[in-house]
Amino acid sequence: MLLAAAAWGEMARGEVVISEFLANNVHVLADEDGSYQDWVEVRNTGVVPVDLAGWFLTDNAAKLTKWQFPSTNLNAGAQLVIFASGKDRRDPGSPLHTNFKLPSSGSYLALVKPDGLTLSTAFSPAYPAQYPDVSYGYGVVSSNVVLIDSTTPLRAFVPAAWNGGSLLAEAWKGGGEPFDDSGWASGLSGAGYSGADATLVGAESLVLRWNFDAAPVANVILDSRPAGTLHNGTNKGATWVSSAADGGTTPVSRGGVMQFTAANTNYLTLPGGPDFNAPQGTLLFWVKTAGIAGAGGGGAMLFERRSTSGGLYVAQLDDGRLQVAASGSSSAVRSSITTDATISDDHWHQIGVVYGQGATDGLSVFIDGRLIGSRSNSGAWSFPATLAINLGRSTDATVLWRRFNGSMDDIRIYNRSLDAGEIGQAYQGDGGISPADIGVDLASALRGTGTSAFVRIPFVVADPAALNVLTLRVKYNDGYAAWINGRRVSHANDPDPLGWDSAATAVHSGAFSDVVIQGVLPGLLHPGTNILALQGLNLSAGDPTFLIGAELTALSVLQEAAEPTYFTHPTPGQGNGFGAKVPGPVVLEVGHTPSVPRAGQDVAVTARVLPSFNTLSNVVLRYRVMFNPEVAVVMLDDGLHQDGAAGDGVFGAVIPAGAATSGQMLRYAVVAQDSQSITSRWPLFNDPLNTPEYLGTVVDPGVVTSQLPVFHLFVSPANIPRIDDEATGGRISVFLDGEFYDNVYMELRGNTSASLPKKSHRMEFNREHVLRHPGPGKYVRKTSFIAEHLDPAYLRQGLSFWLLNETGTPAPFYYPVRMQMNGEFYQLASHTDVMGEDQLDRMGYDSRGALYKAAGTVTPDESSTGGFEKKTRTWESHADYQALAAAINEARPLGLRRTNAFEMLDLPNVINYLACARWVQEADDVWANMTLYRDSEGDGRWRIIPFDMNLSWGQLYYGDNTGRNGGVTATDDDNKGHPLYGGSAVLPISGSSWNRMYDVIISVPETRQMLLRRMRSLLDGWAQPPSTHPLLRKFEAHIAVLTNAMWTEAFIDRAKWKWPPLSGPYGLGDNQWITNATDDDNKGHPL
Repeated sequence: MLLAAAAWGEMARGEVVISEFLANNVHVLADEDGSYQDWVEVRNTGVVPVDLAGWFLTDNAAKLTKWQFPSTNLNAGAQLVIFASGKDRRDPGSPLHTNFKLPSSGSYLALVKPDGLTLSTAFSPAYPAQYPDVSYGYGVVSSNVVLIDSTTPLRAFVPAAWNGGSLLAEAWKGGGEPFDDSGWASGLSGAGYSGADATLVGAESLVLRWNFDAAPVANVILDSRPAGTLHNGTNKGATWVSSAADGGTTPVSRGGVMQFTAANTNYLTLPGGPDFNAPQGTLLFWVKTAGIAGAGGGGAMLFERRSTSGGLYVAQLDDGRLQVAASGSSSAVRSSITTDATISDDHWHQIGVVYGQGATDGLSVFIDGRLIGSRSNSGAWSFPATLAINLGRSTDATVLWRRFNGSMDDIRIYNRSLDAGEIGQAYQGDGGISPADIGVDLASALRGTGTSAFVRIPFVVADPAALNVLTLRVKYNDGYAAWINGRRVSHANDPDPLGWDSAATAVHSGAFSDVVIQGVLPGLLHPGTNILALQGLNLSAGDPTFLIGAELTALSVLQEAAEPTYFTHPTPGQGNGFGAKVPGPVVLEVGHTPSVPRAGQDVAVTARVLPSFNTLSNVVLRYRVMFNPEVAVVMLDDGLHQDGAAGDGVFGAVIPAGAATSGQMLRYAVVAQDSQSITSRWPLFNDPLNTPEYLGTVVDPGVVTSQLPVFHLFVSPANIPRIDDEATGGRISVFLDGEFYDNVYMELRGNTSASLPKKSHRMEFNREHVLRHPGPGKYVRKTSFIAEHLDPAYLRQGLSFWLLNETGTPAPFYYPVRMQMNGEFYQLASHTDVMGEDQLDRMGYDSRGALYKAAGTVTPDESSTGGFEKKTRTWESHADYQALAAAINEARPLGLRRTNAFEMLDLPNVINYLACARWVQEADDVWANMTLYRDSEGDGRWRIIPFDMNLSWGQLYYGDNTGRNGGVTATDDDNKGHPLYGGSAVLPISGSSWNRMYDVIISVPETRQMLLRRMRSLLDGWAQPPSTHPLLRKFEAHIAVLTNAMWTEAFIDRAKWKWPPLSGPYGLGDNQWITNATDDDNKGHPL
């Protein structure tokens, strides 16, 4: 059936296509009547809007005009859902319904162009059978391109004063090629060294270590422990591989591992002996497995040393949980632990078993450095003195136990009990660097002499435009910074500023990679040879280990698939993600209770999981606290895990109380697997730049109290430096008002203010989960948080926008918020929306209009110090802007300028903006920030969109010309306080720039009078007469509301971030506290 799918989805491409449909809608999308009808989604794939009037949908190849669309505009890239309900509703602006339904057994379905003959999309002769709440359509496809791996040549260099390395500065980082590195050391993989004095946890008690750094020779596995009697083992058919990455969303790779195939009866064995018979001991090993396989009646044996006279085993049960048991004589069980956590998820896990053989001892089981469970012995037990140790199989009949299917690494046995701290240390990485990771040995050049090494790795990109996501994996011990073609893309444990000989600021194990995922920014890559440059940092010159190395892959640009697929998570009205020819289980209704837990409460996670093509095998909850490793727990439909009735299709698992404490983030995902090992995950996380990786919550966020909205931000150590870098940005999680948002993009915002210690940021939320906030519009996807470090009052820009909104010019929303980061106070900031289509919609404008950001002086040459940019209608040229700039330019006769102003401008909007801007002393719109909007599809008139008004209300370029801060002059006005400032008649002494929008309004007598009258009405209505009662003063009342709300945070914020420098635009003299909203040292305020 599946082989014929291409015929079902035969697709004649048109500008508008069927992108997705659901023919078995149980509870995905309800219509306006509250009923769950089938639906069809169409999408405009073109670059211009399309009126669907006269288009048709049909389920009959002999009747192509069966149901006709009414006049409905569909914007470029937009989707429209039509219910296939048989209700036949065609009212424009209301939900649309066809006059036919979609059978789940399969049917013809087509979208037909207005000629009634041409097929835009056709599923012919019929689409395949459909499943409950599983949609069908055209998803996206992509491919991974390996740019750098362990076989890519690199060059390494240890800089010093004597070899010129101290003088290289930026030259070696790839931004100024060519660069001669022919004298640098060369090799593959990474650069580093591993001294013999590198310490292992509990080395004095270690009796066995198989680290598999080298392949077995003649099937002999060499013991790699540093001292003592060596215990070599025998390989019985397992395969050595140089490295193996797991199946995590951010894969972890381990070098030198043994792979086991259950069907081939692979295992490892080791003769027993007195070294392994100590009364206390610890077993540690790494394992990666996707589940059990092969013949047998039970789970898979991982470790076994037991007989009927006693011993110990570690097994993987059918559902992925671990079972650890110790037995005495006659196989009597003395202690047994079955974990809730599972390991059958294709992730690397470290297993730890601490055991004692005495009657008062017991067992403890650790997974990934975390204690999972402990149990006392019911009696003494012991190992048979000479019994062999087996890994990957049981000596019992295979009817009882299966062989292991997966990979193992770094197997250790100790003759004492390690404590929790030691096991955690071993999990984080100890001992030396794996030889497989060191292609260039820097021991002689670096150890004892320095702490930094430079690495250059060339890689080739054929077409940068074909790539949109880069994944950089950096292995390092202990810090690093990375550049691509001279542009920094990532760094960790590096000082600021970073010198050529800097040391790392913290310890990091080379066993773990930092994984950095980012979009391909314009200009980052270029066709041909590119350079990844790395500066590796060691903690000290005497450190016994050092490593720096990287892998780089790219995801090709997402393209629509040529053949239709199934989607276990339909997306009506949104873009489609990745589909599957044979989908895994359907994961629905994932959630947790309580929604916002208190400290000490269990958190129950439930999900409805249904089979699709194959029977269901298992369901696993993967959760993590803050940025700790994931914990995998089996979810059960047994009525005992807050999952409702047993067997009802709802699976549950409990995250135990105490797993997270007050203020900590708790995240989770649900993974379901069917009998053919096909998995489904929720959240899908199928696009690392635009989808959430987890669901989640925050434990007891109410411990932080404020009169302001509290934004809880959670940023991993690797992303903290990235969010303060506009070139890279970082990924964070956000919690606000009981709602959790994951994998949100955050980057630096600002130009001159970006160098200040307290920074402003932009955030971009995922399309499927936009931010719900308490401000105007309620929902926003792209938004900003302004640091207000430059404004002692934290009020100026917000007051400007408030005045504009109140007086009739739509302006950005702007309100103060408290921000926490990783449970600590971060900053007092102002939340505001980002310029673009969403903002235009919220302001009541048509988002199809042309928007020009930072149009500067509004001249034909597009001169602007703010970065002139067209934000919308980017498929068009700048011809409309050029026509405006020419029409109002001073080169035109005054009479023609008057005519053009009256015909081309929305004069009430423009004049109100200019009056307010001069009233608040806006200092930056004349040459930079004036932003223009044209109602291109409507009246064609131009309007001003207020933007970036932080230099206002007396906040001027104080430090640039301190001698001129004492007054306002009619000419040469540095203080921007003159009511006619902005045009050609009143210029600042420090420059000659002036704005043509100001100038045309001021130069034309009629519009000049309008401007002056509007200024007077603002003075009367908003400044108000001196006799106005204090309780009736508009500005004072608004300021009081804001300052009362932010008072506590203002003092905390200043204590943390201190004061800005008294220079440039960022000084206000000696009076630097919150009263600066009204006390004007610059004496330029209209009041």
